[in-house]
Amino acid sequence: MAKPGQYQAAKRTMHPQKPPKPRGRPPILQRKYHFSLEQYFIPFRKMEKNPNYIIRFRIPNLRHEYFDLIPISAAEKVIYTEIPSFRGHFEDIFLFNPIFQAFCQEQGAIYAAKGLALPHSLFDYFVYEMVRIHTGNDNYSGFLRNLAFFNPMALQHILEEPQFIPAVQDFSEFFHRLPLEFFYDAFYHILSEFMQLRLIPFRILIWDCQFIHTNGSDYKIPHTKVYTDRDAGIGRHQNKFLGLGYMASTLYLYCGGLVIPVFCMMFPANISDKEIFLTTMQGYILRRLPLPYIILGDAGAYSIKNLRFLARLGIIGLINATKNVTKQNIVDLRDDVHINRDFVPRNWSDAEILRLYNLRTEIERRFSHNVQIYHVKEANVRGIDQVTKHRFVVLLLDLLKELTAIKLGRLDLLGNYTSFSSLRSGDSVRNYLSALKKEGFRLFETSEGSLRLGVNAANSPHA
Repeated sequence: MAKPGQYQAAKRTMHPQKPPKPRGRPPILQRKYHFSLEQYFIPFRKMEKNPNYIIRFRIPNLRHEYFDLIPISAAEKVIYTEIPSFRGHFEDIFLFNPIFQAFCQEQGAIYAAKGLALPHSLFDYFVYEMVRIHTGNDNYSGFLRNLAFFNPMALQHILEEPQFIPAVQDFSEFFHRLPLEFFYDAFYHILSEFMQLRLIPFRILIWDCQFIHTNGSDYKIPHTKVYTDRDAGIGRHQNKFLGLGYMASTLYLYCGGLVIPVFCMMFPANISDKEIFLTTMQGYILRRLPLPYIILGDAGAYSIKNLRFLARLGIIGLINATKNVTKQNIVDLRDDVHINRDFVPRNWSDAEILRLYNLRTEIERRFSHNVQIYHVKEANVRGIDQVTKHRFVVLLLDLLKELTAIKLGRLDLLGNYTSFSSLRSGDSVRNYLSALKKEGFRLFETSEGSLRLGVNAANSPHA
């Protein structure tokens, strides 16, 4: 106590106090909302986007750009634009997308030079296969019986060989003679038109798997102890036996009202979803497709390894965690939604994260029509390559439908997979006239006795 210096030092040790704040305005570098220079100038440091911006999309109306180029009559244009109940003709899927037919002609000439030519037009094979899938015929013999019963020449006006009517052997040659890379090229050739028209900003990808039963028995052959399809595996989901088949790992791109497939890989059904997801993302990167900003996935893909893999690519992984994960920074957004906060931007609120994750159900809606409408839950072929070809024809049909709906200006047909379900040869003019009358049009008869459209008093600008 005799030395004041020691006394003051002991007092500061036992009763530490904060130094007094300096008077005046704080310096600029000590302000609360200061950003360092590296956040502006280092290119690999991305600024976090607002969730409201991520889910904001605009789909342009391309009707006026394509109606003048496609050889359809003026009456058909009125029917498309003025009758909401009209769902379109199947032929328009090919009329509004002539690049697909040109691609088939070009590739057909290349394969003919290699000695892989098919007996008939490559484009015609695609038309018949898409008609079979679109009409929900799950086997080729049933489709050919229906085709012969109703009208075997109904498709002759869109075929390159009008007299060609396929047999079961023709479909077999179509899948076995063409290589798998051809189906990849056809799919990405149509996808490139979406990108050229600036219809699909790569912001949100949704991942999920769909089980496809192979064309074989679920049990091993007694004598050989192997399955009839040696590439397939036994699938189980939530302790439910699915059978022998494959998992179609698919990435869908969410663009508001437009949700389209952009990548697909096939796996035996006995592989874990975590491995399937990682391999699918690696294949997506090898295709050199644009990297998204965010990926949505269910609990099957959750693992720290997968989340770190996405984070190294600069992708936010909104993947639902399982309930048994307890030693990680998991936030329960809902009873069935558990998100790891370490891989999500900190300035995003729980409500914003849940709003983004709720978009994952869109892929369930895109998968449902494969079973309910197309009836492709079970493939008609065996082998992983053949099943992959079959699935890419289904995805290609979906792309053509969505692209045609945009070019027609009928955005209400997006995601409606029962659209384009009629042929011009099977439609009745009387049905169109009745529908026009319901919309308020008045129909006049000319001196020649034919009907023409009159002015709609209620909708005169659209007449």
